[in-house]
Formats: sequence, C-alpha cells, structure tokens
Amino acid sequence: MRTSLIIAVTVLYLALQITQGAPVENEPWAHLGVEVVIDDELPDLYDHTTKGNVRRQTIFLPGSYALSDTGLPILHSRPGAPHTIVLQFSGDKATEGAAWGEYTATPFDPLDDGPAFSTEEQDVIVDIWQRVSESYSPFDVDVTTVHPGKVTTKTAICVITDSSVPDSNLPAPGAGGIAFVNMFGKPKSDLFQPAFAYYNRLGRTRSDYLAVAITHELGHFFGLHHDNKNDENGYLPSGVTRKMVASSVDWAPTMGVGYNRNMVQWSNGNYYGAKQFEDDIEVLTNALGAVRDDHADLVSDATPLGLVKSDGMAQFKERGIISTSWDVDMFLLPVQKVAQSSQKYCSVHVSAEPFTPSLFDGGNTLDIRIKVLNDEGTVVQTANPSNSPHASLVLEAWPVGPLYIQIDGSSDQLAHPSDYGSLGQYTVHGDVVYDGASSSMNSARSTSTSTTMKGTTSTMTTTTTTTTTTTTTTTTTT
Repeated sequence: MRTSLIIAVTVLYLALQITQGAPVENEPWAHLGVEVVIDDELPDLYDHTTKGNVRRQTIFLPGSYALSDTGLPILHSRPGAPHTIVLQFSGDKATEGAAWGEYTATPFDPLDDGPAFSTEEQDVIVDIWQRVSESYSPFDVDVTTVHPGKVTTKTAICVITDSSVPDSNLPAPGAGGIAFVNMFGKPKSDLFQPAFAYYNRLGRTRSDYLAVAITHELGHFFGLHHDNKNDENGYLPSGVTRKMVASSVDWAPTMGVGYNRNMVQWSNGNYYGAKQFEDDIEVLTNALGAVRDDHADLVSDATPLGLVKSDGMAQFKERGIISTSWDVDMFLLPVQKVAQSSQKYCSVHVSAEPFTPSLFDGGNTLDIRIKVLNDEGTVVQTANPSNSPHASLVLEAWPVGPLYIQIDGSSDQLAHPSDYGSLGQYTVHGDVVYDGASSSMNSARSTSTSTTMKGTTSTMTTTTTTTTTTTTTTTTTT
C-alpha cells in the first residue's frame, strides 16, 4: 500500500514529488510540523470474480437497511458507541482553515452513472462497511456511513473519493490514500480530518482493496505506523512461500500491504523479519476502548445454547466476537433437554465460521479453534485445522448429557504463527442427532482429507469408532 513515504514534514522531504501531484513544498499541509503518511503502493489489479450480488448472511449485515435520498445505505456497526468511524461516500469540501487546505472531494461514483448510488454501488459500499467493521469489531466504536453533523475528538472520518477529478486539489492524488498520524482525540483534531482513500487508484469497485486502504489510513489517524515486509517473502515465516499457503489464510498485517491477502490482522511485529514492534491493539484500545466480553470464559458462566428440535435432530446457532488474544467464549449445549427418555446417546456436529463479507474473498480477521469439554470441564476434542480459518468436529456416541463448546482465536503454523491479531466475529452452529433418528446428518462422518502444496504436504485424518459404551476419536496432522 505504499513505498512508505512517511513525511514528518522536515526539509529533507521538501523536494519530494508526488505522482500526479504538486511538489510537497507547495502543499498546505507540508508546513504544519505534523506527521503525514502517503500510502502510494498500489494493488496489482488481479481479475478476481465476485461472489455475485446475493448478500450472504453475516453478523453485521442487517436483513434490511434504510437508504438516503441519494440511495446511500445507512449503516451502523455498533449504534450508541462512544466513538465513531465515518465512511464518507457522499463527498466533502474544505475551505480555508483545514489542515489539508481547500479541496473538493466528489461523491463515490465508481460506475460514473451520476449522483444517485446504483444497486451495484450500494453492494460495494455495504461490503466495504462490513470489512472495516470487522477489523474494528474488537473496539468500542460505531463504524457508520452516516455523518454525525458535528465532528468531535471522538470522531474519525475517511472520505472515499476520486483523486483524478480536475481541480479537486486533493492531497497526494497519485497515492491510494493519505492520513495524518496520531491526531485522534487531540484538541482541534477536526482540523486534521479526514483521511482519504482514492477509489480510482484502488480498482474503483474493488471493495476488498478499498476496505484494506480505509482500515489502514484510519489506523494512522489513531496513531499506528507502517509494518515492513521482510526481505525473503513478504510477511510469511522463513522458507514459506505464498504458493504453500491456502488463500484463505494468506496473511498480512493491517499496517503493512494487505492487498490480495485474505487474512489481514492487527500486529505487534510478531512475524518473521519484522522491524516495527508497535502494539496495534494496545494503541487502538487506548484510543477507542475495548468492547465488553459477550460470552464468558468459564464453564460455570457459559452461555446456554438454545436447541430447536425437528425429526429426531436438534439444531443450535449463536454468534460472538473474540475481542482479545486471551478471550475465549464458552457455551453450554444441553443435549439432554430435548432428548426422549429412551435416547441415551447422540452424535454432535459443531462448526464455527468467521465473518464472511458479501463480495470477493477474504475479509475475515479471525482464525478459529473449537474445543469441546465434558461436564467436568475436561477437553475431549479439539478442532484447529491448518490452512483454514474455519473449524468443525463431530462427537459420535456421546452420552446424552451437557457438554461445553469453547471458541477462541488461533494461529496458523504456515501463514501466521501467532494468534495476536486473530480477533473478530464468528458464528458457531451445529446439530445433535439422537440414536434411532433418521437423518442425513447421521451418515458416516469419518473423513480423510489430504492437501498437497508445493514444498509441503498437510494431511488431516479424523477417524471415529463407535460402540454403545465407548468413543474414540483421533485427529492426526502431519
């Protein structure tokens, strides 16, 4: 996302030329003695296909939402939160007195079809909002498309606009984005707003690229600095190449270059070759506060899961957020509540998926691990597959009685060997099939999957043996 033109606005940079722009010494913001970051490393515009315009169910996306007079989706991730991130798609104009100087930012119009937002543009806006909301989901902030009217020290704004419009006078128009650093919460911070992300430089309708840039630029405004690539292979461990890593866990730090990476997480420099060890989560928590824990960590305080029974099978579903690297969410599954007196055993299928955006791949920031515990609190099975952010497991011939499901963030040995930034939203769901029930879910569940990648082989085999009195489950990863 940059060649890291970090300008502390000293005479060393006064002769610097910005692509498609004026010399820095002519910029009004170049003489303020305030740190500015110009992110001018742009994505390779791969010809990715979208997943279609069908909006898949996600945690943050409401079933329906209002539209403004121009068709702008009115969205809030955490209404009532004490801090606000505004994704401003409706344009902006500054006059004398603002740190950026005078400029005119036109509304978001990547299809060049006029001032009203088309259905396709609405889909792009929703997807951007989903992705930015996911990155900031551990923090006490409302990500919204609605301008609050009055900008306070608790407001951060990113304007998404076209930097190529003649006479717009936008800062660093050849870059992907630009922001002042560490101005959030400061007196007169409104004068150092907004941050900018330029859709004409980021694939126009590529919501994945735009969300990466917006999250990154806002990170600067909250006080974060750039994370470097290592000299060998970007951000991956020594000896690991991107061809060896599944695309779903292809990793980059948020304050690095996250384009074309499906898992982009906050970092504290916990990757191979890092030279910058800023604690992103600590900085953001100091600025925005942390969300309250939605599900308790302990068996004694576990959240009960509701069971809906149909045709001998009961189903459950719950949602949550892993908000810190030490956060675990504990759920009680009372399988005995809907069992008939004659049913003594059951099979239990548990799956957990991270947040999934509407368009393009990636966007999730959580790699999930599942543990199942018995009523004594002993772990009886774990699912933490390599090269996948999803997890699932099956218990066969489980005695009808309570069990506990624990969800937490995990790491991936190949792609991101630390769970520091493995935070975000998830859905846990599954079913309970009682003995004697006829269901497709009661079919054989023994699976063997082998994935061979250049330079490595990863094999996960799950074998289940069932009798009326014993259960043996073995998971082997090589």
